[in-house]
Amino acid sequence: MCFIHPAATFSVHCTASCPATGGLQELEELQEHGAEARETPGETPRGSPLLSRVSPVTTTTMACFSYVALLVTLCCSGASAFHRRPRGFHSRSVPDELWSSTEQLVAMRGYECEVHTVRTPDGYELTLHRIPRAKATKAEDDYGRHGTPVLFAHGLASNSEMFALGPSAAYYLVDAGFDVWLVNYRGSFYGQKHVSLKPQSRAFWDFSWNENGLIDQPTFIDYILKTTGRPKLFTVGHSMGATTQVVMMSEMPEYAKEKVISSVLLAPGIYFRKPGGLMRVLDLIYGAYPQLKNSHTSLVLNGKMPLGDQDLLPVCFAGDQLRELCRGPMTMMMGPPHTPDYRTFQKLMAHYPNGGSIRQFMHYLQSTTSGGFRKYDFGPEKNQRLYGSLEPPSYNLSAIATPVHVFYGTGDYLTTPKNVVRFIKRCPTVQKVHAVPHFNHVDFITGDDYIVTELVNKKILEVFQSYL
Repeated sequence: MCFIHPAATFSVHCTASCPATGGLQELEELQEHGAEARETPGETPRGSPLLSRVSPVTTTTMACFSYVALLVTLCCSGASAFHRRPRGFHSRSVPDELWSSTEQLVAMRGYECEVHTVRTPDGYELTLHRIPRAKATKAEDDYGRHGTPVLFAHGLASNSEMFALGPSAAYYLVDAGFDVWLVNYRGSFYGQKHVSLKPQSRAFWDFSWNENGLIDQPTFIDYILKTTGRPKLFTVGHSMGATTQVVMMSEMPEYAKEKVISSVLLAPGIYFRKPGGLMRVLDLIYGAYPQLKNSHTSLVLNGKMPLGDQDLLPVCFAGDQLRELCRGPMTMMMGPPHTPDYRTFQKLMAHYPNGGSIRQFMHYLQSTTSGGFRKYDFGPEKNQRLYGSLEPPSYNLSAIATPVHVFYGTGDYLTTPKNVVRFIKRCPTVQKVHAVPHFNHVDFITGDDYIVTELVNKKILEVFQSYL
């Protein structure tokens, strides 16, 4: 595991090992949970997951690899420098998108990209990437009612590049006449500046997705509305981006109702009761190493391997084909891909993960322990001081007053269908639910262009059109 020194340099020493006991039983439970999540009533599964076709020995080996890969990637990363080719990976057939910024990715698609900087009340300087409606035709512009703004919010340890890489709804909505804004939360690659704090300081990383939702999100919204002169906007959030939106809507219901027309949540990470996939792995690690509770502000996450200048791409890809070595762990963590587009997935791996606070991860892990959707647990003493109770309070989902539309994948091992339904039952303003057959957690970003457009992007456009 990761043992973080409190020194100013924040050296990180890592060792990794597989669970000494119970690993196979725990993985079998995970396999059963994942299979349950993938199947839907009246449907035949599209095929057994990789884990169900291997021997117990191989399964245990894969579990060990998953733990090691996860720890190395997330806990022991080197400098955040993914915008260049790593050593040992010089194939001329590799697309330039692997090493490009959001601005460059958008330009490659033939769109204009504006770069804006906003400052939060607590001093973080965050980047907003805007894709204005310049490419829209007059006929399509009518759908967007002359450029209604849409805020896109990224997931954990991610940034705005996730919506610029593949067939996301961002480009689709721009073509329909909307004014698209891609946010970058504090701690992301484009969110590592502060008026007084340095990223090397512990204080800089003292936040979870609670602060992303209560401080960053309204700061972005206010800036977008002021810049465009519009009274309201739409939001689209994937994974943690959906979490932050729900935090804001539940804690600031009047503000959200006044500023947000409607919110689309893709694979929303709200409840993690009996988690599967990556959350199950992290939950096991958290249970085995409770000392991680105290490391939440001192580790910067990014996308590089720790030994020299090595990237995950040469390990996982032969050309544009994903090696079996990485296919298994990826499937176990996220769920089997619907119609895998490994070229887009390769781009995703080149840009992910890149930056975030350990407290963001720990906040999710606390959700697996409590089974609820609660504020950050600082321990009884600090909880009493901050919240007036020994336990952290739950976010008040019943207070949400903004119309919500939910999209989730029936094959998602991370935000499982059961947990998404648990949220849907507790949110009073859910208007419509879209269960996307066989989608895993990242298919919304890396899936086949035609499939994502037909099953997701067109439906998001229909949702927005219904409010205009």
